[in-house]
Amino acid sequence: MDTSILRSEIEADPTGLGLGALLAEGRDSAIADALNDPGHGAAVPAAVNPEALLPLMRPGDMPKPDTAERTYLDALLAPRRGEIVLTSTVLDNLAAVFGAGSDTMTAIALVAFRAGSRAEELFGARARVNPDDVSACYAAERETEYKAAQAPLDAVKADLDAAVAELVVASRGGDDARRQAAVAAVDAARSVVTAEFVKAGANFEDTAGPFVLPAPEEIP
Repeated sequence: MDTSILRSEIEADPTGLGLGALLAEGRDSAIADALNDPGHGAAVPAAVNPEALLPLMRPGDMPKPDTAERTYLDALLAPRRGEIVLTSTVLDNLAAVFGAGSDTMTAIALVAFRAGSRAEELFGARARVNPDDVSACYAAERETEYKAAQAPLDAVKADLDAAVAELVVASRGGDDARRQAAVAAVDAARSVVTAEFVKAGANFEDTAGPFVLPAPEEIP
């Protein structure tokens, strides 16, 4: 999928799907759903089962046996063929079989198209946009934003690591004053880290992983 076309569509939003607001909220899946929703794009060729075409064929329009037209029709309607996409080529061939102005072609024309999605209008019939496609459009910017947001977190975490290391040393050395000072330093560092996580949209106290530390009194 051409991500430059997709990105232009998201940012211009010519059909008013609200893609800009969804992008600002980081809702890539919702953007994909909106672009895949039928009815917001141009009509596209319908896909029908061969059995669905049979009731549309008028006996008087049927081609005679042992003709090229009948051979084509039999092949098109062969069992287990699956759905037939009524492309312009297929419609032209059917018009040659039944006659362009026939009742059969008039009936087929009524089912030949369906409401398309914006994704189909951009990328072709039956095309779908995936959330990963949306993410790929903004991968570079999001990586830059992530690194910018991560830098202050890394800095305050390094301070906290240093405070914890000092607390461990002080606890083992038997110097109570030094240990109390280290406990206070850890508490202060934890508060700074928590504030930075909240500022970055994360919750330090609920985060599982290397950023969650035991309370100072639990450190030997």
